[in-house]
Amino acid sequence: MVDFVLPDASGPRWLAALRLVHSDLTAVLLVEDLHPAVLALAARAGACAALCTVLPQATLRARLRAFLAGKLTWTPAERRWAERWWARWGEPWAGLSPRQRAVALGIARGWSDKEIAGALGCRPTSVRTHLGEVLRRLGLPDRVAVQEWVRRGRLDDPWMAPLLDLEDPPLLGEGVLKK
Repeated sequence: MVDFVLPDASGPRWLAALRLVHSDLTAVLLVEDLHPAVLALAARAGACAALCTVLPQATLRARLRAFLAGKLTWTPAERRWAERWWARWGEPWAGLSPRQRAVALGIARGWSDKEIAGALGCRPTSVRTHLGEVLRRLGLPDRVAVQEWVRRGRLDDPWMAPLLDLEDPPLLGEGVLKK
């Protein structure tokens, strides 16, 4: 059993590396919150399932017993859901540059180009350039669609960057998140 939320959120990276050495390893990730990225990354790392510590105790006990008996696996619905989330949000988000992700986060928070530029230390024209690239890469029509897309994927969650093995976008840095 691996705690997904290691100090640097490296649980899935650690598990994937360990499974390269021990391909027969069976593991389940223990998580506090079933964030969509958690399920997607746990599945991609080769975990047989993810257990959420906030499940009702009876459910958690039953799933722990199943894991210890070697019977706990992803349900087909959980596997499909994780794959769909990754295709819809994880992969496109990881394909954006840190600045593009930062602009998308600012837009998700309802900030103007001027506010985003101030937080990033650049000009509003640079923000508009990055926004144009975000729209193109994600295939979205406008900033309202970016805002909705980020929120629906829960990409504005501060845990998202380390979960997706990305460097922290500038807007997640100290002080800026509290705007």
